[in-house]
Amino acid sequence: MFLESDQSTAVLATTRTAFEAETIAAALRHRGFAAQAVDTASAQVWSGAIGSAKVLVYERDLDAARDELRRIRSEGAAVDWDSTDLGEQFDAERPSSRFAWTTVLLLVLAGLVVVSAGTNRGDPVIQTIGGAALLLAVVIGAVSWMTDTRRDRR
Repeated sequence: MFLESDQSTAVLATTRTAFEAETIAAALRHRGFAAQAVDTASAQVWSGAIGSAKVLVYERDLDAARDELRRIRSEGAAVDWDSTDLGEQFDAERPSSRFAWTTVLLLVLAGLVVVSAGTNRGDPVIQTIGGAALLLAVVIGAVSWMTDTRRDRR
């Protein structure tokens, strides 16, 4: 982004999220400024708890970029979102939990067959494998049930 290597850069803004830094930099670039978001990976990973994202501009443009950023923020604050047409609204369909419940059923059936085979042979390793399949079925079933219950409360 910065083509003039002999020019120094300055931090225009420090943000908590990479998204905010990238948005500010894009808005400034759209208005003719050389702007770049940096340290976005650490801000994204740590959610601003440790690192923060920054927006850099050429030092010579710092005052003008500050003024432009104030204008950009005031334009955003002036939008009446209640009357703004955001496009066609639709109700998103809930993702089906059928796959999870089918997996639970198959794991229970397979686990019971393997435990039974291990018991008939007297093999504790096969019994353990069957028990692990049953335990996995219980875990997947519990997570699916909790997810379905949470969805129903909304």
